[in-house]
Amino acid sequence: MDGWALGKPKLTENEIIRRTADADIIVTTFDDITRDVIENAKNLRLIACTRATPVNVDIQAAKEHGILVLYTPKRNSDATAEHTIGLMLSIARKIPQAYVALKNGKYTAPAKIEQKTKTGLQSDVFWGVGPDAPYTVF
Repeated sequence: MDGWALGKPKLTENEIIRRTADADIIVTTFDDITRDVIENAKNLRLIACTRATPVNVDIQAAKEHGILVLYTPKRNSDATAEHTIGLMLSIARKIPQAYVALKNGKYTAPAKIEQKTKTGLQSDVFWGVGPDAPYTVF
């Protein structure tokens, strides 16, 4: 394993040719499986592309050499739908805006503020309910 999987750039065509010369199977996501790669992998029988479309695989060259190409259509459709719902909830609840405001210290109290709790009650964090309070704004 090398290249993008380890946070490095894609492998060059020559690196792929060198690494796959005796390979029976190539598994790829982003690396380009070109005609030269296919023709130099003498034992190659299968190319597995973990993308929804194998745009980085020379399908015609694979077909000419009797090499099967697998790919994963619709692989991201569930994750995309879930992410979309998550973003909708995030915006509806103003989570990004609240995060930025809190990160910038907008609703944090000075460290030395004294809070007095009435006898028999527990201390609490309270930001107020005025028009500029986070409960109202967010």
